[in-house]
Amino acid sequence: MKKISNLDWIENQIRLNKEISTDECKEKNGLKICIYI
Repeated sequence: MKKISNLDWIENQIRLNKEISTDECKEKNGLKICIYI
């Protein structure tokens, strides 16, 4: 199993959230952060 950096993991989560989340998304420091509860 390939070890991935935290930043890569976070970016991947953000990308997944963009694709599947219809919850609240906010732009923060140039990144789109999607929050799901």
